[in-house]
Amino acid sequence: MYTGNALVPCELPIIFSRPSIDVLAPVSRAIHRQKIISLNYQSHTSGFSQREIAPFALVNDGLRWHVRAYDRKSKEFRDFVLTRMADVSILLIRPFKV
Repeated sequence: MYTGNALVPCELPIIFSRPSIDVLAPVSRAIHRQKIISLNYQSHTSGFSQREIAPFALVNDGLRWHVRAYDRKSKEFRDFVLTRMADVSILLIRPFKV
């Protein structure tokens, strides 16, 4: 009779769970300053694209860090995985006129 633990331990590679400071820093600044960012994004479904997003919040789902943002290309809110971002820069325009 088997009485052991049936779970197999595993870990997600660091590259998927820890975003680069070169990505995290401008995303965090943009959230704080209410700015839009430009970035290159690698999606599993649609491939590579250049995006302009208005980030609102950072979220960790237990596996990866995401940013919840308004995507100017699709004109809707989406979640973007930070480790799929590159060449992030803050734009000088604000997402909304107040």
